[in-house]
Amino acid sequence: THRDGIEIDPLARERRDVVWLAPAQRMDLSLATGNDGHGAYGPGIWLFHDHGNRAVTTDGIGPGGHISAIVYEEYLAPNGWPRTAGVSLQPYFTEAYYRKSRPVWESYAPGLLSDPGADPVLLLRLLGLAFFAGLFLSVSWTLIARWSSTS
Repeated sequence: THRDGIEIDPLARERRDVVWLAPAQRMDLSLATGNDGHGAYGPGIWLFHDHGNRAVTTDGIGPGGHISAIVYEEYLAPNGWPRTAGVSLQPYFTEAYYRKSRPVWESYAPGLLSDPGADPVLLLRLLGLAFFAGLFLSVSWTLIARWSSTS
């Protein structure tokens, strides 16, 4: 309904399920929570999160960061936490997790949020890429020159 505090003309408003925001940008949303089977699917657990890996980690460990949810009451467990369909939240609230000695996402998405460390052969990879790109361009240029001289 509003972008950075300025109202969007009702005729220009868009209906979507993903909104991209620039750094420091603000967006006011009108949420449709009815179950119409098209753009809204009714009660449940609805996450708000950033799609960048850095933004969904806390000091480099994930999950964390900018993740929030709207949770309908019928989807809350007796302890007040969202029901997680068999996924335990317990690993996220341990000393090992905050020491970064337990990469909890590894079982769900191996390597996605873990520390990639240093790549000691990165320079060699880049040199190889540059060599083969140069070779490709050289061969392409030669073939184009031969083709244009015969035409």
